[in-house]
Amino acid sequence: LLIGIYCPDEDRTNPYISPAFGDFSGFPPLCVSVSDEEALRDDALKVVRNAKIANVPVQLISRDDMPHDWPILYPMLPEARQDMPLFIEFIKEHTVSALLNKNVAMRLKKSGKGVSLDELTTV
Repeated sequence: LLIGIYCPDEDRTNPYISPAFGDFSGFPPLCVSVSDEEALRDDALKVVRNAKIANVPVQLISRDDMPHDWPILYPMLPEARQDMPLFIEFIKEHTVSALLNKNVAMRLKKSGKGVSLDELTTV
């Protein structure tokens, strides 16, 4: 129903209209959040499945009885506050600064100085 309003004269399997039909080959790691009650749940699960088929690392964060985009309601919803550390950790783990820190740690280790990733802070 909603898709008829969103894109009445388009091919609904076009991945630019619905990422659920996309090819995720070469994508970076994905973090997908979805509520089990929202209209886009099945599409989100298709994205997760297709990304995994393309060997893309995926983290799925799913909640019951939450509105669409519940994480942005962080100030109001305890569930959003509970899940926020998961999103933050995902971002830290997969950003350029995290990769740079791993690279620095590897160079220090090769030089014999040694350092653990825990000792490094992200930029």
